[in-house]
Amino acid sequence: STTGAFKISVAGAGAWASGGALTTARYSGGSAGTLTAGLCIGGQVPPRSAVTEEYNGTAWTAGGALNTARYYAVSAGTQTAAVMAGGNSPATPAVSAVGEEYDGTSWTTVNSMQTASTARASAGTQTAAFGCGGRDVPDAYMDQMETYDGTSWAEDADLNTAVSNQSGAGTTTAGLSFGGLRSDPSATGNTNATEEWDGTSWASGGTMTSSNRDRGSSGTQTAALGFGGKGPPSNTRVAVTEAYDGSTWTEVADLATARDSGTFTKAGSQTSTFYAGGTTGSAVTTTEEFTAPPTTAIAQEGQVWYN
Repeated sequence: STTGAFKISVAGAGAWASGGALTTARYSGGSAGTLTAGLCIGGQVPPRSAVTEEYNGTAWTAGGALNTARYYAVSAGTQTAAVMAGGNSPATPAVSAVGEEYDGTSWTTVNSMQTASTARASAGTQTAAFGCGGRDVPDAYMDQMETYDGTSWAEDADLNTAVSNQSGAGTTTAGLSFGGLRSDPSATGNTNATEEWDGTSWASGGTMTSSNRDRGSSGTQTAALGFGGKGPPSNTRVAVTEAYDGSTWTEVADLATARDSGTFTKAGSQTSTFYAGGTTGSAVTTTEEFTAPPTTAIAQEGQVWYN
């Protein structure tokens, strides 16, 4: 007899459902954690916000406020161990490098990033996070990457192409940067490219089915989601969700509300995540939850004979 096994990905069988509304409508905020223990951090109300809210899978409640109000910042970690750095702040210059850590109660200022930046892709944990791409003063597009070890930010290998307003997923040894905006500030500057990080260098990954920026994201390098955003034509806001298996992007279940700039860079998975806030033209409190059955392994046993 023969035996074998193969896996079926069922992200396409997932669906979005309504979750608890944010207390404060905002967009371009950071996030961390999971569907049942998440954070929404800072953002634009406008003006720039320092508000942190905590999610238990049902409702949002107030958490500790940031020391520096900001939006479009790098964020990563869990509900009780998060990091945020960079972003747009009220200070002069408006682009920040300041770092903060959250312990589940309060934020503490820690070491700053090497370069002030905004609109970077990011992912990881409080002790192993990365931020890449983005823009700096005076709004120049960046290919730079920085990694955080829980104490300090250090420059690492650059992206192959400068990009901002893109999405991130994965870890400091197996990361993703996908979608976003290249140097042309019009809708035609959007990209559907993916780059994959192996801990040493960036390489091209699978092409997305759509060219959008300011998407939400979650998951790992081989099981990621990208959702919402805006793109051509005319910066249209979209509800599309795409799933990545490490080589190919596939369109799956759409959001109920098309919007961009909701919570970025969650530690949620491809089969369990949330998307909170964002803008439909003005800031919203909307939260949606994505759930799907886990990837299923099916074993083949024996032989089948046909006459």
